[in-house]
Amino acid sequence: MSRLRLAVLVSLAASASACTGEDGLSYLTDLADEPAGSNCSAGGVQVNTGPDSNGNGVLDAAEIETTKYVCGKATLTDVTPEPAGTNCSAGGVKIRTGIDTDDNGTLDAGEVKTTNYVCGSGEAVIAKGFAIPGVLAAATPTTILPVGITTTSPGTLLAIGTSDLFCTAAECPAGNPAVSGYLWIADGLDVVAPVAEYDYLFMEPGVTHSVTRTATFPITGAGAYSFHLRGQRVSAQGSFTFYRSGLTLVFLP
Repeated sequence: MSRLRLAVLVSLAASASACTGEDGLSYLTDLADEPAGSNCSAGGVQVNTGPDSNGNGVLDAAEIETTKYVCGKATLTDVTPEPAGTNCSAGGVKIRTGIDTDDNGTLDAGEVKTTNYVCGSGEAVIAKGFAIPGVLAAATPTTILPVGITTTSPGTLLAIGTSDLFCTAAECPAGNPAVSGYLWIADGLDVVAPVAEYDYLFMEPGVTHSVTRTATFPITGAGAYSFHLRGQRVSAQGSFTFYRSGLTLVFLP
């Protein structure tokens, strides 16, 4: 199945991530909604960066050194159970994607661009989770978002994870070596990113990288399972932030 981008457009709670500069000060990045206007014609995200001069862990207005805007409308994915019928003889799930043109955070019928079906042998179970605040990438695997699901029988689990990644010029200066990282979906708290099961990415300052990862896992029986959208900074220098992250779990009997 082709990769799908999963995102929601919701109000972003102010969130700050930090890295330490050469002067010993912690540099904070604060994310906030940017309404439609002169900075972003269709709305987007305002990214403020500066040193935490007073050490209070909050990027105060007087500490802001740079302000950038990540513009554009959200691409939404809607996953719903599909009953037994023409599209799936024994049932499954319907996966619709499109652009949130009216910025209401819902994929309306007129916004749907693609529709796909993943079929199983019974009624699907769906669990979703979203992380709005930013999660700072670390040199060790970090859980961006955990999501649990309760299955009803043996089957297959389809996981769709996504994250928007961003770094400022202070966090990941352009040049060589580049700041890089991993994004993957785990069925446990992996000590290292599993080989061939992650997206390897290079960061560019001031550019939003929208990364999507899909994975399937065998389910051996009915019960409660936990899955994790995970990330890691691979490069020794620099930093970046995972934000607007989502993880959808679809169990197919």
